[in-house]
Amino acid sequence: MAIAGIILLGVGGFAALVFFAGVIDCELEQRRRKNNKGE
Repeated sequence: MAIAGIILLGVGGFAALVFFAGVIDCELEQRRRKNNKGE
């Protein structure tokens, strides 16, 4: 049971990292587009 819990935590943490990385990437892309339109 402990091993399964550790694996679930690892998978959940990895999924969270991927999710946050994607959100941050989207934010950066939107800022770049705004900057390009401004110029």
